[in-house]
Amino acid sequence: MLSTTNMEYLTPKQLEMQASKFVTPLKDSTIGNHSVLLAASKMLSKSAFKDTISILETYISLQDLFDAESKFTYFDYLWGGKAELHDMSVKNVYILDRIIHDICFRKTIILLTCFEEYYVEQDKLGKNTEAISHETITILYPLKSSPCQYGAYHINPHGYANLENHEQEIYHTKTRVKVNHLGEPLDHYVIGCLVSAVNESLKEKSIPTTLIYNKRSNKSNYMGPNLQLNDNIGICYIFPLILVSFICDYSGGMCMYPSCEKTTTLDRLMQRGDWEQIFLLAFTSSISTYLNRDMRTSNTFKKDFYTLPSIHTNNAIATYETFVSKHYSMIHKILLSSFIDIIHKNEAC
Repeated sequence: MLSTTNMEYLTPKQLEMQASKFVTPLKDSTIGNHSVLLAASKMLSKSAFKDTISILETYISLQDLFDAESKFTYFDYLWGGKAELHDMSVKNVYILDRIIHDICFRKTIILLTCFEEYYVEQDKLGKNTEAISHETITILYPLKSSPCQYGAYHINPHGYANLENHEQEIYHTKTRVKVNHLGEPLDHYVIGCLVSAVNESLKEKSIPTTLIYNKRSNKSNYMGPNLQLNDNIGICYIFPLILVSFICDYSGGMCMYPSCEKTTTLDRLMQRGDWEQIFLLAFTSSISTYLNRDMRTSNTFKKDFYTLPSIHTNNAIATYETFVSKHYSMIHKILLSSFIDIIHKNEAC
């Protein structure tokens, strides 16, 4: 096992090789490697939210979704996973059934949502190499304002930059790709289909609850700074665990930005459904934890980090993206180290 001190001396590429083994699909698994789900669930079981939050995972094949005659039928038969902590295994579940079950108990649901066939990667010669998956997070939470409504919030770490993606590519050959053109961002389309399927299932079961998802609103979608700027190794799978770790660690605690600008408690942010702030605070908290261990970083990195403001400050998105773009190598190193450390501490390997 790598210690945090040892990880300090590894390059981002070496750390990525260590981290990727926890997300590489298992040969004997039907829905992938479950290390992230198991570690997240283990943390949750020891937190104040153990009875009010449910963590699930699912893998949405965009090719199958677009080929399906009925989007509801696709989701109705979609498999997902739920951790069984007594033996650190994962129970396969129909994801809609499990979501409905948790809604009936008014639980907040953190759904680790992997989009398969998200885009087609090309080599330097323009040849198609493979269909790439992308890890995102979908949060379904009870609205404080109404006992019969749930909110849906989707997080893609690329933030507002993701609004430009109105296409879905299907790999056919090294020279041929089928492109589905959409009139809206791809993520919004897919999560909209999921939400519609959940609402249809709620209606079929006569459960008086409605799931609210506004495709065009930052109340339903993370449209903040792109936290994967200059990411050429692919670290999207890190963010779900960083988010869950923050939620479990800060229950009841006061949240604070690097600039020492206080917000409020995590509990109140969750009650308000302010998931954008929670997600960014999870990002900055992970870096703060690393710096508090006196790990080696440049003075410029520290200076720039400790001036990061609240997301509601003027020009906050530009400030964050300047920081991420300028220090992406160090940020990747910190996030990868945090990811590996969390996995090891929760015995999910």
